[in-house]
Amino acid sequence: MLQDIDTGVAPSSLDASARAGLATKDPRSYCQLRSSHELRARLSADLLLRGVARLPQPAVPGYHELDARLAWQAGPGVEVALAGRNLLHVRHPEFGEAGLRQLAERHVFASATLRF
Repeated sequence: MLQDIDTGVAPSSLDASARAGLATKDPRSYCQLRSSHELRARLSADLLLRGVARLPQPAVPGYHELDARLAWQAGPGVEVALAGRNLLHVRHPEFGEAGLRQLAERHVFASATLRF
């Protein structure tokens, strides 16, 4: 998936969010590559690589990140999984003014799901 965003506001717009510049605070482009694999009969892996362009205002650098998930079907209705988010960096800024920036951090977690 590739998303190319081109926003703008007419000079005569009365939209308060447009006057505040909120309509143009999205990244210019966003892309993602998703892949799912059956490694064995009851073992699957999912990968998601994403890239986000820099934010113009406030200036925030663009970034690339990887999410991954490994799941094992332990039995009928039972799944055990290990997943990670933002695996390429310990943390990266996503939005906000310098000093108040929101940081996305690396997370690794396990889950167990029982369906009945």
